[in-house]
Amino acid sequence: MKKLLALLLLSPLVVSEELEYPVELTCELGASIIYFNLDNEDNSMTVIHNPFMAAIKNKKYKLKRVEIKQDTIGITKWIGGNPHLYTINRFNLKIDERSLGYVGQCIKGFKEYTEKKI
Repeated sequence: MKKLLALLLLSPLVVSEELEYPVELTCELGASIIYFNLDNEDNSMTVIHNPFMAAIKNKKYKLKRVEIKQDTIGITKWIGGNPHLYTINRFNLKIDERSLGYVGQCIKGFKEYTEKKI
């Protein structure tokens, strides 16, 4: 019984995987490119290249609500009175923006965009 209790107490330590900070992600989401910088104290996101949201183009935002779970990272940011709810899958780095229905892909690090595709 003592071994089972000890195993149950230690299992959350084995199952939960800690993030190594800082977490730098480049996410392509619809026409937007979003840079997430998560460093456990001063989280931020920068939105660039979105022709539909010209008011927030190339703007950096502080993130106050970042929820890190075992298999997802949840980010909530209010922009212009509207909530933007991002969920990033920690296994495949897919991202979705639940309030507008956009789906995209993230990569580790900050990618530079210098060459136009067309």
